[in-house]
Parts: sequence; structure tokens; C-alpha cells
Amino acid sequence: MTCTSLRLLGAVALLVTSCSHQPVLYGPVQDYHGTGDRAEDWMSGDDYAFYVRRSQRSPSNRKTYTYRTNGSCGGFPRVDVKTAPGFCVGLVFDGGRGAFKKSRWAAPLAKNKVLIVDMGGWARNNGRIHVLDFGVKPAKLSVMLEPSQFPAGQAARGILDEPNQILKHVDGRFYVGAAGGVYRFDPFASRPEKTVEVLIRDLPSAGLHPLKSFTFDESKGFYVNVGAASNVCQNFTKFGDVDPQRNPRNWQRKQFPNCPEAENMEIGQAQVRRYEVLADGRLSRDFTVFAKGLRNSIGLLWDPHRKVILQTENSRDAIGKFAPNLVAAELPHDEINVLQAGRHYGWPYCYDDNQVSPEWTNIDCARFTKPQVFLPAHSAPLGMILHSGKNWPAWYKGRLLVALHGYEKKGHRIVAMKRDDKGLPTGIPQSLVYAWDQKGDQGVGKPTSLLELEDGGVLIVEDDDQNKILKLVYDPREGDGQPVQEVDQAAAAGDDELENEEILKKRLEDKLRGGNPAPFPQFQVKVIDKYCAECHQAAGSPGVRLVKYDDEGNVRRIQEAGKAKDLLEIIKGNPDFIPMPPQGWDTPDEQTEAARLLEAWLKTL
Repeated sequence: MTCTSLRLLGAVALLVTSCSHQPVLYGPVQDYHGTGDRAEDWMSGDDYAFYVRRSQRSPSNRKTYTYRTNGSCGGFPRVDVKTAPGFCVGLVFDGGRGAFKKSRWAAPLAKNKVLIVDMGGWARNNGRIHVLDFGVKPAKLSVMLEPSQFPAGQAARGILDEPNQILKHVDGRFYVGAAGGVYRFDPFASRPEKTVEVLIRDLPSAGLHPLKSFTFDESKGFYVNVGAASNVCQNFTKFGDVDPQRNPRNWQRKQFPNCPEAENMEIGQAQVRRYEVLADGRLSRDFTVFAKGLRNSIGLLWDPHRKVILQTENSRDAIGKFAPNLVAAELPHDEINVLQAGRHYGWPYCYDDNQVSPEWTNIDCARFTKPQVFLPAHSAPLGMILHSGKNWPAWYKGRLLVALHGYEKKGHRIVAMKRDDKGLPTGIPQSLVYAWDQKGDQGVGKPTSLLELEDGGVLIVEDDDQNKILKLVYDPREGDGQPVQEVDQAAAAGDDELENEEILKKRLEDKLRGGNPAPFPQFQVKVIDKYCAECHQAAGSPGVRLVKYDDEGNVRRIQEAGKAKDLLEIIKGNPDFIPMPPQGWDTPDEQTEAARLLEAWLKTL
């Protein structure tokens, strides 16, 4: 389950972190995180807060998949997936059997060699930097940086604490964004680990969005994402007493305050910070908040042609909790924004075209900057590149390509964007790679980042249950290369799907009639349908996707995955598991009842 949060008593006292830092060579490095990973350090008072400790996130236990291949694509096995005419996808490296825990980003090292960042799952200090040589057959993977190379202690291990992005700078060094900071190193040195130099430490990393992405501009600016700690700033709003279904009058009167997380310019989150790149390539001690009101800027890209920063925004979840008329699977749309200095982009108060969020009806959204373009809801846009057009049709020169990671059906794609008269992205995404989700047991595509190679081909990095490295190749003999406009029609809940959902719902309602319904159908209604169907990836204990109204199918999926006891521990709040539900329980009694129902169900197995 990807939408996670832990319900703890306490209001949030803002954690005071320094706005300055000293870059130092690896050795006596200060601790990246301070106390930022301890949820109890953020709490006081009697409101509800919704933080999750990263130490409580479970490593992924999902099934790994092997792609079906048939024929050749650019010298690699050709993957069975749909593409725009003339394109194909080659399987460069299959890391799904333990080579990677959670591969995220790639950077060019030499011809047919790249550096691959392995985040290490959600376990602390478990990341690695690999070298992938795909100029040999089979491709060869080796480790360049790993935790065992560094002395014990939080500072050393923090260097590989959930690393996400890697970029090569003009100084020849490679910059890496870890959860709590940014560092650089020289991969060409005889001992690369000895060249690690911490540039930023103590970046906020508590909560739901600890991963760091970044970009450089051409004017010595370095920009880094500090993601929101929460889904929709529920840290600062006591939702339980304003449930519109229980107390509609109180709900209509409630005026939520401003969100400190999105407003604080010194120590807040949900922002992109700007540092100055110094003459020696280090970064300035101080930063400015370049843009705020951004839930999670996991994709940042400097556009040298338009001289702007592009951002991919993963929008909020569970919008239907306080507005049942809003369908969470369809709203809000994810976004591409053009970031400008000093602008506020509306999170958590607004969504889509500056529509007011149901929790903040007292906010005037007209004062916030609108998105540049909408992407499908919960398609989870991550890495993006501007393609040079080399060896591709002329249409692609300077074109923005975006990796849609998932989680809803209109994700799992590589898309290209049309351009407006200023050259900025606009319109409906055009698909280059799609229909991963139509291949059954080979799994769905989970692209996280893109890298253009010397020959114009694009390396695709996948994470989670895939952990594969692919290459997108164009061959003019196979088609004209024009991308396919299919996103606006694909998987659009369709008549068949809606009809099937109605059948499942009626079947479930029939089971609940009478005096003594079985435990799991009750659990389906009281927990899965109420709390879990609005999350990124629907509901699920680790490795299980649960479906709304489908109690029989969910029982089968849980049992086949061997996760029944895990699900019970999650519901009970065992800190060794990712908490569920993602928005917390409305009342403690509901949690108690949910655990009772699962225990009763387990006795029937």
C-alpha cells in the first residue's frame, strides 16, 4: 500500500532545522537527520497528527515479474508491450530477482555504462549506487557505493538513506539526493567512497514524502524538493470531529486554519528550495524557498530553451472523504507546473484548475498559481527529460517525455507532451509506451525515470515489483514514430467496469442482509470500502491489491499471497508494518472492530 500514515495523538510542533550547513569531505560528517525521523519529537497537545516513521515502513514483499519477450529490440530481448509506431522496448537488465531492492534513477557514466541508484526499499540506510554495463551480454551489474564501505554511525549510513536521484554536473562529479541531504562523489576515483562530499544535510524527511529530487539551472542555481509530510496537511486539522456524514452542520461551519507546512518559508515542507552553486561546485550555506504549495515535486527539470523549471506534481489522495460527490479515482489530476520564484501552487487548499479542496472551503484559490497542464489522476508522474531528437523523428526535438509510474490505470506509461506557442507542455499526454497493464501476470510497468543515451534511445528505470532497466528504441522501418493519443480514452472506468462494480456491490449487499453476516464481508464494507479505496494503489497489505466491493476476490488474493496475519497486524497498528488506513481511523472503536472482524475471519481459515 503506498498511501501510508500513522495516527498518533499530538499536534505538530514545527521541528526547528537549520537553514544553513557546512559542506565537508566524508569523515567527521554531521548526522543527516537529527531527530527528524522520530515522530514523537514532532508531537504535543491534543490534536491528531498523521506522520509515519520511515523505520516503520516495510521493505517491499511484492511478487517479482518476468516480462514476456519476443524477438529483438535494439539488440535486447523485445518486451511484449504496446508502443507508438516505429518504437520498441528492449529488456536491458532484469533486476527483479534480488539485484535491486528499489531501482530509481540512472546517470550516464561511459558508453554503454550507467550509474543506477537503488533506493534499498523503505528500509533505512539500505541504498546502493550500482554500475550497469550493458555493452556486454548479458549486462553486468556491480556495486560502487554501499553502506558497508562507510564507518558505523548515522552520518555515514545517512549517505545511502533512501537515495532517489543522481545527476552528473558540469564539474564532472555526480550529485545524489538522499532522504536527508545531498552529496556528490567521483565515480572515476580508485576509491569512490573516499570522495563522498556532503553538500546539504538535515533536509526535512519526516512523513510521507521523504525522497529528494533536484535540478540545476544555468545561473548557478540548485533546486531541491522537500515533499509534504502529509497527504493534505491533516497534521494540522482534526478531521474526526467534522465528518460530514456524522455531523453535517459542524462540517459546514468548520473553518480550517492555514497549513503551516505549506506556509513556513524557513523550516516548512511542501516546497522547492534554491541553493547557490559556488565556484568549487559546493552549495551555499543558506537557501531561499523558490516555490511552495507543492505536495511532492519528485520530478524537477531545468528547461534550457525556455529558461524555466518544470515540475511534476503528485496530487493529493482521498478527496472523497469529505466530499462524497468527488470520485477519488478520477480526482484530482496530477500536474506539470512551471515554477516561478515566490509563487504558491495551492497545496493543500486547492486542486485541479484552482478548485477549492473540501477541507478548505474558506480559502480563496484565485490567489494561487494554476497548473501548466493536467495529467491523469494518480498517474504519478516522476522523472522527465527533454529529448534531443537524435535518431528520432523531428517532432521529438526538445519534446518533454514523462514517466507515469502508476497507480491508477491511466498511469504505467511513457508519454510525450505537446507544446503551446511558448514551447511549454500542453494538452493531453501522447503515449509512447502503454498497455503494460493488459499483459496479466507479467505485471504493470512502474517507470520512475528516463535517461537519453548517446544513440538517442531512452533508458527506462522501473522500481517496486519490476526493478528492470529497459530501453526505448526507434526504428524508422517500423513506423513514423507519431505518439498515440489513447490516455483520454484508456481505462476510463468504462461501461463494463462500472457494470461489474455494480454486480459486486449488489452481491456484497445481499450477504450483509440478515442477522449474522460473515466477518470478512463486514470488514470489506467497514474498512476496505470506507477507508482504502481512495488511496493511490487502492488498498492492500504488503503485496496485495484489494478491490472495492470484491470481498470474495480479496479473500482469495490475501490467502494466495499469505498475508492474512500481516493484514491483522497492520490493522492493529503493529509498528513493524506500514499503517492502515492511510487517513487514520475516525474513532478508536472502528479500529477495535476492524481487528475483531479480521480475528474472527482468521478463525474460519
